[in-house]
Amino acid sequence: MTHLHIPDGVIPAFWLVTGFALTGIILALALYKTRGEESGRRLPRLGVVAGVMLLVMSVPLGFLPVHLNLAVLAGIILGPWLAFIATFLVNMFLALVGHGGITALGLNSLILGLEAMLGGWFFRGLARKMPLVPAAAGATAIAMLLSLSLLVGLMTALDIHPLLPGEHRHGVGLEGREESTTVLEHHGYHLPAGRSKVSWQRFLALVLPLGLLGAFLEATAVALVVAFLARVRPDILSPGRAGGRS
Repeated sequence: MTHLHIPDGVIPAFWLVTGFALTGIILALALYKTRGEESGRRLPRLGVVAGVMLLVMSVPLGFLPVHLNLAVLAGIILGPWLAFIATFLVNMFLALVGHGGITALGLNSLILGLEAMLGGWFFRGLARKMPLVPAAAGATAIAMLLSLSLLVGLMTALDIHPLLPGEHRHGVGLEGREESTTVLEHHGYHLPAGRSKVSWQRFLALVLPLGLLGAFLEATAVALVVAFLARVRPDILSPGRAGGRS
């Protein structure tokens, strides 16, 4: 759900470089943290989890304009650092098939990767104080809301018009007013800057309820999977369990 569907050529250079730089730093740290024999044995599991994430993302939820991503489940099963690597691979594959531009790979990896890492850490802390299932649900809900806040904050910083894909402010129009133009500018389409405030209000009015609904569905799905794994393969939850009770 928390994913920037932005085509190439729209993200400003500063945010493009910042996104890739931060992703590269965290990815290098993740590779350093997960070196060793134990992490090597978990690499096949990383591939399976990444594949499941891609599969789940492609499943529509009926008429709902959201989809699951199971990023927090990756954090629970793999641990926070391996989960970041898994989400990076997922985002790279999505970018290669056109689900978001290549230039958005850095920012998308940050959003989804931090969601997985935070979810894994939150689960690890909550599992010490409560049963695994509510710990998984709570960790997922908190991580989802934080990643949604990051997504909205990035869209504000990128100055992308929320209702028109690929739009950013550019230039000064008549009477000295700043105009918003899209990547479709060569087709003659322009949107006055006065529309931007109204569109952001509508955007937030849509995103907040959908974000809460998405967090609820994601938390429910992760809790159900954790409940199943706790019964049949509790060892799979060991990277994030840290002494929690089933």
